[in-house]
Amino acid sequence: MLFTGLSIIHYLKETSCEGKLLLPPEAFYENDLLVVETESLPGDAGITRNQIFVVESKALDQPYFIKQPKYFTQDRLESIVTEARMYLIFSKTENLKSIVPKLIVFDKLNYLLITSFIKDISPLNINNELIKEEATAEKIGRLIKLFHSNLPKAIIDSDPNYCRYFLLRKPFPLNLTPNEVYRLRFSKIPGQAEFAEELYNYYPYFIQASKSWQRSVLIHGDIKFDNFIIDSSQNIRLIDWEMADLGDPLWDLAGIWAAYIRINGNYTSSIPLLKVTLYAYNDKPDYNFIEILILYTSINILQNTYFVFEKDTKGTLNKKIVSWAFNALENPKLYINDFYGYETITN
Repeated sequence: MLFTGLSIIHYLKETSCEGKLLLPPEAFYENDLLVVETESLPGDAGITRNQIFVVESKALDQPYFIKQPKYFTQDRLESIVTEARMYLIFSKTENLKSIVPKLIVFDKLNYLLITSFIKDISPLNINNELIKEEATAEKIGRLIKLFHSNLPKAIIDSDPNYCRYFLLRKPFPLNLTPNEVYRLRFSKIPGQAEFAEELYNYYPYFIQASKSWQRSVLIHGDIKFDNFIIDSSQNIRLIDWEMADLGDPLWDLAGIWAAYIRINGNYTSSIPLLKVTLYAYNDKPDYNFIEILILYTSINILQNTYFVFEKDTKGTLNKKIVSWAFNALENPKLYINDFYGYETITN
């Protein structure tokens, strides 16, 4: 059943969790019940593939954040089940509870995920002035390290056969077959076919990068600023765990590196914040670690650029950043000296 603002109220007042109605009768007596139906987080310009409800009332211990796929396709159902499983794992792991909103309940029949909604939060996106502060970059690096270090044990403790719950996917560009990357060139979306032509020309480098992929930890899989939320006390949490999977930890780090490069407009001026994030995660990264991180960062940028055309038919993108990404894909070693400050490389 796909819920509406009205039907979600009826659902909550008739559904119990731990012996209590999700929406008690007092919510109606107080005359302060508020249901907001939206397609994005407050303050976030991004549109999701889910429908979202925020439910507030003095009768609730905390407001609810409710998510349900707009379409019951296999990929969307797999995504919401993965996210619900992640919230369940977090809820049972003491030192990880604080980095995500609290899980209330997941309705497997209706694919309805209900978590707490933190009122004084905002997305950590380009409109947030905290985004370029070193303190924020350090918190992000430590947060990623925290769940990379603790999640595998938490999952194994809950189920030794946990691997069966994950799809073991690689990022989109690393999964493409020669025929698939060839077909991308015939996209009808303005600008996308031309960009796919460039991807096709660099296909051997994607194959080479794929050989570096390691399935060593549980990763978020879709790290970007919009998936971090920050409260008035500057505590940072990470949301949207739909792409969580067993994969390479450097892909998560590459997500935040790519995000910093996009907001700064180039690689070189981003290096101070890239260093802060990296050293908060790993204070002694070796040469190979940084080389693969730069490689994955370039792939993350190219992947997101490809999908930009689907969201914006005008194909808004930074050609300078895309050019850097192709260069880094071809030879990431070029940018390691720049990272260490041995020389300046024009990008």
